[in-house]
Amino acid sequence: MIRPLILALALGGCSTVVVEPRPLDGSKADGVVELGYELGGLVLREGDWAAGERRAAQVCRDWGYTDAKPFGEPFSRCSQFGEGAYDETTERYQESSCLRRQRVARFQCID
Repeated sequence: MIRPLILALALGGCSTVVVEPRPLDGSKADGVVELGYELGGLVLREGDWAAGERRAAQVCRDWGYTDAKPFGEPFSRCSQFGEGAYDETTERYQESSCLRRQRVARFQCID
């Protein structure tokens, strides 16, 4: 009975879900939109960057630009550090204490 349960949990944890990146940050003055999604948990997530590019283009149009194009490659960053993660000596957070990660892409608004 235990083995089927473990197998079901293992297989269920390997599924991939495609998610639409959502706006995380941006600057109207600089014409930059940052989109992304949370990583982690039992479900693997993959970003629908084509949908993300359409979303970025809409944000840019709302700001008075005509379109958006990808600016660099998507990257991962820590979005939540554990308690005590800040190192006062280096004035940086310790990457090993990352509790949550995001996959992020930047888009440049164009005229």
